[in-house]
Amino acid sequence: MIIARLQGMLVDVSPTSVIIDVKGVGYKVGVSSFTSGKLPSAGSEVTLHIFHHITEVSQQLFGFYSTDELQVFEQLITVKGVGPKVALGILSGMDPVEFRQTVSSGNKGALSGVPGIGKKTAERIIVELQDKLGPANEELAVGDNTSTGNVEQEAVDALVALGYPSSKAQKAVKQVTGSINGTKNASELVKTALKVL
Repeated sequence: MIIARLQGMLVDVSPTSVIIDVKGVGYKVGVSSFTSGKLPSAGSEVTLHIFHHITEVSQQLFGFYSTDELQVFEQLITVKGVGPKVALGILSGMDPVEFRQTVSSGNKGALSGVPGIGKKTAERIIVELQDKLGPANEELAVGDNTSTGNVEQEAVDALVALGYPSSKAQKAVKQVTGSINGTKNASELVKTALKVL
């Protein structure tokens, strides 16, 4: 049985994962900060497109707000050296439209700034995906994701989960905290911090 979609109540939201209650069963789903930033607050009804990753030792669910992001993720993990965690890291630093533009323009520097992506892997992603990725088919407005608690610490935790050292993550979050206008949430901080790391 492969899970392809989940619809239920959003129980918990963090920059790297969510818990969705579907008829009394809580599913923990890994998400990018792009998806996390588009989700409503906990207690709301939500639908996510799911990639069900099965290995010999574990099963993981990865959720996406748009089918476009899911398609980019599925293409990314076909590249040698890019697993689900690294693919989510890439999609946390750039939305699907930005990723397509980065690949089509051959911008290795933007990709090699992501933890787990070296120069060779960035080149491999560009070479293997340049002809496979078409234009983005969905333009979605950013949702109202208002996090509770210490959003700066949530952002630091998310960056550490993406592979950055804690000290660098803390420094980056402090650096960008004042630069975000409007509602400040952990997802916005993560995305902005990834640009300065």
